[in-house]
Parts: sequence; structure tokens; C-alpha cells
Amino acid sequence: MAKKPEQTETLEIRKAPKFLPFMFTGTMIGLVVGVVLYHLIPAANRTGQNIFGYLVIFFMFAGFAAGVIFTVVLDWVSRARIKQVEATKLKG
Repeated sequence: MAKKPEQTETLEIRKAPKFLPFMFTGTMIGLVVGVVLYHLIPAANRTGQNIFGYLVIFFMFAGFAAGVIFTVVLDWVSRARIKQVEATKLKG
């Protein structure tokens, strides 16, 4: 049996962040912030309209957006730290 020639390739290795955990965490932090802010409004200053839902939705969206932005920045940093390695492709 004749040995087949091995092929060497250059691969890029980096640690890329996963988007979903950061989006979920940002959303949950926004939920907590919205609830806390609602309870910090004195009862005397509250109007007849229910603002709880608006606060929660707004801060959940803001947390979601912050999580996405943070992940994109981490992804950009990880692209700057790419390591290149030589790998041999095995056939058979």
C-alpha cells in the first residue's frame, strides 16, 4: 500500500462568544431594573395610569440591546486575537 500524501492547512482558532446567554442575561437584568424602579416611585407621585408594564418592557428591551452590543464587542475583540495553527488533514 502506498502512503497517500498528507495535506497541511492553516486554521484560525478563536473563542467566539455565544449571543443567546448574553441576550437572556441582559433581558433578565432589565426586568429586575424595571420592577425595582416601579417600586421606587413613591405612591403619592404615581398617576392613575399603570406604568409598570411600560417600565418592564422598556428596560427588558434596553437590557436585551445592551447584551447584544456587549456580545458584538466581545466578538470583535476575539477576532483581533485569532491564532493561526498548521493542521494536517488525515484521509482514510
